[in-house]
Amino acid sequence: LWSGLATASGSGAIAMQSPATSAGTSGGIIMSTGSSSNSHDSGSIYIGTGAQSGSGTAGGLIMGIGNSNTGTGGLFSLNGGSSSDGDGGSIYIGGGAGGGSIGNSGSVAFVSANAGSAGISGLMVLSTGTASGGNSGAIMIGSGPVTVNDKGRGGSVYVSSGDGTKTSGGEIVLSAGSTTGSGTTAGRVQI
Repeated sequence: LWSGLATASGSGAIAMQSPATSAGTSGGIIMSTGSSSNSHDSGSIYIGTGAQSGSGTAGGLIMGIGNSNTGTGGLFSLNGGSSSDGDGGSIYIGGGAGGGSIGNSGSVAFVSANAGSAGISGLMVLSTGTASGGNSGAIMIGSGPVTVNDKGRGGSVYVSSGDGTKTSGGEIVLSAGSTTGSGTTAGRVQI
């Protein structure tokens, strides 16, 4: 599926859309590769924008979910593949690297939207899964070091809770894991 080539202006766009409806659920769009058996890999799906070789901005990739008037907005789910007898798939989200001597690397932001006048803003959970025969996963939050010149400083890490105008401000709770096993030691908090 290709759009027309252009040499002196913009190339053609490609649109994939199911039609709107007022009497039911609008049609879905499925992009999927086939399954594979034995020791072969299943196919991949690549979605990307073209590179920019001049002084302009490379194309963005925007994935948006439908809004709702009185119901619930659409769900966006991003999951790595599971395995019945091996490692599960990973998910990597990263900002782009900066180039040259003054290029900044791209930022990564995870933000829940503001709530209505009487609502509660969205919860954000950062957690690892449980483990039954080994260690559960760790969570690492840190800033990068300054590795080349002596002019910069290491990045800071800020942890803050929300302010309250006529109510109490939010709490910050640091707690280490407990244990019930004989001869074992509970986790520690080191600051």
